[in-house]
Amino acid sequence: PERGFSYHHDATLDMRMDQTQELTAYEIVNNWSYETLGKIFYRYGEEKFSKQIARRIEAHHEQQPITKTLELVDIRKAVSYTHSE
Repeated sequence: PERGFSYHHDATLDMRMDQTQELTAYEIVNNWSYETLGKIFYRYGEEKFSKQIARRIEAHHEQQPITKTLELVDIRKAVSYTHSE
């Protein structure tokens, strides 16, 4: 749970399999463009709401950085609930 792989435990956004790598999930979600995030979610996560999730992430980190895994989970859940109505 310390590296932020679990959606059941709140942890710092890290998600690196190889701890010698410098790039973390924190840096990706807070610094990469909405377009790039959307493509990643669609291509690798097969996420049908990829663009909406990327937009919500962008809007959130414009106000404050996303630092914890459960923040990211809440953003994802909000998109699901918004689009399921």
